[in-house]
Amino acid sequence: MDYIICETCGFEENELGLKRCKSCGAELYYVDEAYFDDKEYQIMGEEIWRSETERVDDEEFWENVRKCMVTTGNSFEGYHITEYIDVIFDERLTGIKSETSLRSLSDILSSFAGAELRAYTKQINELKRQVKESLKQHAVFIGGNAIIAIHFETTITECGAIMVSINGTAVKIEETKS
Repeated sequence: MDYIICETCGFEENELGLKRCKSCGAELYYVDEAYFDDKEYQIMGEEIWRSETERVDDEEFWENVRKCMVTTGNSFEGYHITEYIDVIFDERLTGIKSETSLRSLSDILSSFAGAELRAYTKQINELKRQVKESLKQHAVFIGGNAIIAIHFETTITECGAIMVSINGTAVKIEETKS
């Protein structure tokens, strides 16, 4: 069976032929049932590890998160990888804050002169910090002590929301003995 999903508000409908979302009026996209099975499994898994990490009062866990090493490369100098655990990922989607919107008018004017869009940059950098911290928690939760090959992706959606995605490979590393 085919389903319709609204990427703007998440509205789901199985009535074929709709062109616009009944909830928000945005354009609709058709996806097959396998999308929902994969998405539900992914969301369920994400909720399990997030709820578990929120319940962790163990100081050792949080110390390991703090010590978790992260790189965009495939290795750490002076360390060797003892185990590749899993590819991990996270994302954050946020609306543009009112303070950012007010500042963005001056940013837009500045952009004509080639200046940095400071309000947006600040918000994007904060989202990147949040997803990186979440990824470190995920890595430690599944038994890793480092993440290799991390990659960030930033998108501003048609409705003006900012989405930051991150992925990498959770690994176990040990210091190389000299």
